[in-house]
Amino acid sequence: MDTCNGKRSVSNVNNIWCNMISKKIKELQKLYSWNQFYQDRKMKAEMKKCQTEIHQLKNVINELKSKKK
Repeated sequence: MDTCNGKRSVSNVNNIWCNMISKKIKELQKLYSWNQFYQDRKMKAEMKKCQTEIHQLKNVINELKSKKK
């Protein structure tokens, strides 16, 4: 049984959508980890770039979620 957010997936489209969202969320988690790493070391330029990537990825995730609704 394939699941996404605790619900049974109905079709391949839902599975693909769930996988896309999951991958993007994992990317986002990695970026947050890198951002913390840069903050701890006061690497401002890298931190700024990472925060920009976080913002862009959040927009992509929100777009994907809104298309699903």
